[in-house]
Amino acid sequence: MRPSLLISFPEQNARLLKQLVWLSLLWSLLVVGCNWVGEAFAPSSYLNAFWLALQLFGAGRLFAPAQALNPVPRQRLFYLFWLLVLLALNGVLFFLFPYTDSSVWVAALKSAFLLLCGTLVGVVLARYIKTLRDALWICVAMSVADFFSWLSGPTAEFTQQITAYYQAPQGMPPLIDMVLIKMAFPGTASLVPVIGVSDWVMVAFFTCVARQFQHQRRLTDHSAGNVDTAGHWLGHYFPIPVVALYGIILLAQSSNLFIPVLPLLAVIMIGWYLFDHFKLRR
Repeated sequence: MRPSLLISFPEQNARLLKQLVWLSLLWSLLVVGCNWVGEAFAPSSYLNAFWLALQLFGAGRLFAPAQALNPVPRQRLFYLFWLLVLLALNGVLFFLFPYTDSSVWVAALKSAFLLLCGTLVGVVLARYIKTLRDALWICVAMSVADFFSWLSGPTAEFTQQITAYYQAPQGMPPLIDMVLIKMAFPGTASLVPVIGVSDWVMVAFFTCVARQFQHQRRLTDHSAGNVDTAGHWLGHYFPIPVVALYGIILLAQSSNLFIPVLPLLAVIMIGWYLFDHFKLRR
């Protein structure tokens, strides 16, 4: 493959990728704004829910241009090249700009970069799904692997490391912090880790799979066939995977427990796929 093919994109895709970058930067501004305003409020479960919804609302804006990207036949080397580029950039950001209480801007920009990467990876993965049954098998495999990792595998150890660090942040954060997306909440001076980039990858994946198979994943839009129908602003901006993620995070915060996102997200999406399937058949 010629080197020029690794960095060349069709004109429409190049324009959409620029939109994604700008939307990511705008999201980081939203997070910084939420952090600045939130410092004036005392911690509250209701305010936490509103702040979280606002930031997930902004993050969901990335799906519109991401889903509009035209699929272009690419060799595996192309995806491997860009995966290594994104990993290298993330590593540079982590080691050059370690997270501290005074670097809210840096943390917001790093989280925005992770959102951008997760969205693009989720879109690419969804393109390889040929049938809805394939997506269901991925849900099952993903749930089992993440559950055992959370129970007694790497996820359990990473959770202990990140919890200990944020209770008394000193020195460099653990490496797992490199893939955590942070958001602002009322009553906190710094950003708080909320989800991992893998969680957002699967949110993007489910959103794109739903669109590919013309299964509407929106709260208030019940059209059976046209996935581009947008008559309700709430449904248009809140795909069901984002709503599921929102509910899971609220459950974890209210219970004060670490809850693995991927298994619950997969169960919710399987249930929604089946419900929508039988609803359309009726």
